[in-house]
Amino acid sequence: MALILLLAACQSQPSPTIIPVAIDTQTALSPTLTATVLPSETLQATEIPLPTAWPTATAGPTPMGGSEQIMFSIALRKGESYQYQGVYHFNLLNQQINTIFGEGYAIQMLSPDGNWILANQGSKLFLAGRYGSSPIQLSNAFYQHSLSPAIWNTDGSQIFWIENASGSMRVIEAEFSGREVKQAADFLQDQSVELLWADDQQQFAWLQGTCNSGSLCRGEVLVNGAAAGGYSDLGEAANPVFDRSHTRLAFTNQHQESPALGIQNGANTPVHWVDLDGDIPVDYSWSPDGNRLALLGQIRSDYSGRNFGNQVLILQAPHWKPVLITELEGISARLTWSPDGNWILFSSTLSNDQGYQVQMALIDPLAKKVEMLALPMVTTSDDYIFIPRLFWLP
Repeated sequence: MALILLLAACQSQPSPTIIPVAIDTQTALSPTLTATVLPSETLQATEIPLPTAWPTATAGPTPMGGSEQIMFSIALRKGESYQYQGVYHFNLLNQQINTIFGEGYAIQMLSPDGNWILANQGSKLFLAGRYGSSPIQLSNAFYQHSLSPAIWNTDGSQIFWIENASGSMRVIEAEFSGREVKQAADFLQDQSVELLWADDQQQFAWLQGTCNSGSLCRGEVLVNGAAAGGYSDLGEAANPVFDRSHTRLAFTNQHQESPALGIQNGANTPVHWVDLDGDIPVDYSWSPDGNRLALLGQIRSDYSGRNFGNQVLILQAPHWKPVLITELEGISARLTWSPDGNWILFSSTLSNDQGYQVQMALIDPLAKKVEMLALPMVTTSDDYIFIPRLFWLP
């Protein structure tokens, strides 16, 4: 309740001015920085200035479980292609939003400590500080057509990403600051389209398969390393998501009459199929402790196929019975947990007389309460507009 009152107080204040970061639109580099561009074909090493002190928005504990900061990108659909509008940092408490990278850029992943980001401009992949500082280019053949083409390992010491060089898929790895770039282990080099997690250079989970233009990827979920007791094929899945312990897996099966949600508790265990009563699972996110799964079930008419909104559901171990928290309007809905597991961040796209508009909300799953957030930026467009992914900084 304290958080809701604080947010309401913040919303009564005048909306702050959006503060852009000066970025050269051709190179994505700040005008005063000279960085080494790494051609993917040569995989030469490069240097990056290491960060000094990182700014923090507030000191000490916060009502958001240690962080009130989120990051996201906005995209427009133009025909069959997507145009990304930038990478944004939003403080949920003071309602200030900053532009980290401008038009053409999308965020791909945060480092485990939240101090580094990976962002791309088409096939160019960049590594930068949390607020866009000291960016360097890592790749010019980045594969951007999946929900997870780039990751850090769990201790943040290594970066891995997928490239599509002359029609050939390959996985590249680098030291956390962009040095020691090389091709990753051989077992990752066969049509990897999503990188699901990595503990070190020999413990991985990944998806081997294909992706469509909407970043829906399907194929075989493969695990290599101690967590799986050796090499394991977990079977066919679409949009797989592991929890932080790398034991529980949520995924959808796109080959049934309607997509179904499956949960698997580790390798070599049976799949628990969740009855969503006709809803379509569109996004899901594990709580930090891995015992709950937040799920968006899209409500559709059996006759017209029309979308009637989203049910926000919580599934809890060990029975995974869906519990309805709330219903929210919109399509292309996304969600993620706060670092302490007490809040869920939600976004979706609304259609009205003015065109399309992005909305965002905070959900208290315990109290089953929703607080709509007023984004201090223009999110209305004649073209279809949406948020591809949400990131809550640790």
